[in-house]
Amino acid sequence: MNLGLEGKIVLVTGGGKGIGLACAQALAGEGAGVAIASRSAENLERASEVLSRQGVEVLAVAVDLRVAEEASKMAAEVEKRLGQIDVLVNSDGGATPTVV
Repeated sequence: MNLGLEGKIVLVTGGGKGIGLACAQALAGEGAGVAIASRSAENLERASEVLSRQGVEVLAVAVDLRVAEEASKMAAEVEKRLGQIDVLVNSDGGATPTVV
């Protein structure tokens, strides 16, 4: 598939595992530069290893997106290190389990 992402910068929130990681893999396969974000540094480390084994250079940013200031810092870091963000994929679960 050619999504026209060659050379574009993509930021995937929730990119440390699951659907977010799969999105990062697919978008990198389209030729995009990829940054992944997660609250879990441990998940980011594992995801970075997976992506690196596939030949993908990735920027991993540990961030709590529930905090506006952290979200702003994350975006600034991605833009500083990779360039302007062209595509944002929001894949963070963020659901809080509750008992009804």
